[in-house]
Amino acid sequence: MRCNNCGWINPDGVQKCEKCNASFRKCLNGHYFQGDTCPYCKNKTITIGRASDNDFIINNPYVSKHHCKIEYVGELKCNLVDLESVNGTFVNGIRVNGSCFLEPFDTVTVGNVNVPWMHYFSFADDSIDDRMPLAGYIEPPR
Repeated sequence: MRCNNCGWINPDGVQKCEKCNASFRKCLNGHYFQGDTCPYCKNKTITIGRASDNDFIINNPYVSKHHCKIEYVGELKCNLVDLESVNGTFVNGIRVNGSCFLEPFDTVTVGNVNVPWMHYFSFADDSIDDRMPLAGYIEPPR
């Protein structure tokens, strides 16, 4: 991997440039890169729903076949789009009408399942894994 600072070609997986000692960051998908956005993950979209053609499949009766999608739009920002789901998509307990931007560590609930959405994007923070819960069942919103 080429260093943006000095141009040196480093072996994959190094955390610092072997020539100039510039740091590489690790995204949540395991890629090492320099800068604010992982070039391997940018412009990524994930789809969420019950159907097998989704990126994140939730086999749950409260989840629509194609429930919602989350688009990485750059600058550590994501846009969530509800795909006219029956039971709704919620961010921090509030139902999404159409679409909304997500902030890091927002809780996205699809049907009655919390979705670990940040695990799919290249936010360059090694501590995110420790703070972001894995998917789990929750009681349906009332």
